[in-house]
Amino acid sequence: MGRPAGRIDVHHHLVPPAYAALLRDRGRRARRLAREVNEYAGGVVADRPARFGFFATLTLPDVDGAIAEAEHALDLLGADGVVLLANHAGRYLADPEFDRLLAYLDEREAVVFVHPGELPAEPAPGIPSFTADFLLDTVRAATGLVLSGALERHHRIRWILAHAGGFLPYIAHRVVLTMLKDESRPAKLKVLLNPRTARRHRSWWWAPARSA
Repeated sequence: MGRPAGRIDVHHHLVPPAYAALLRDRGRRARRLAREVNEYAGGVVADRPARFGFFATLTLPDVDGAIAEAEHALDLLGADGVVLLANHAGRYLADPEFDRLLAYLDEREAVVFVHPGELPAEPAPGIPSFTADFLLDTVRAATGLVLSGALERHHRIRWILAHAGGFLPYIAHRVVLTMLKDESRPAKLKVLLNPRTARRHRSWWWAPARSA
């Protein structure tokens, strides 16, 4: 972020040797792996700083480890932000257990790139996860952040949603109506006409990779 370039791409997967090894050996500790991945990515950026940047890998659902790794990556490795999966074993980013991490990232005014993973449910027969479930995973994470109030509480975080936010742009009105489901009709109208309501959905940045 902030580096001059003719073309901006915030969504490119990097697979360091340590991560490839983990796929063969799942017994390694997550904190050690995250550090190795980030050190490797930091080295790539250090070699070609005018071309590359990186988002740091964190250790959710290990919140203490995630905060420590975010601090290390942002302060010592020059990370441009962090990347978080939309859900961790079925717990989405608005889960109260993750609020300490969001508070820290808010304090740092960090860039947070949200990427989908596997839905906490069986895939539909014949439909690979990346075809549709990935989009739903992102939408669930973003919607949870809005409905829980986390998006507003941690308003200094700069959020980037992968794949153009899934189908969130097309259901923004449904999210607002869900917020107002227990309100009277006049109260709903007042909120819908409030400029702050629209700003909630203008808080997102979109990464358009694989969105067309």
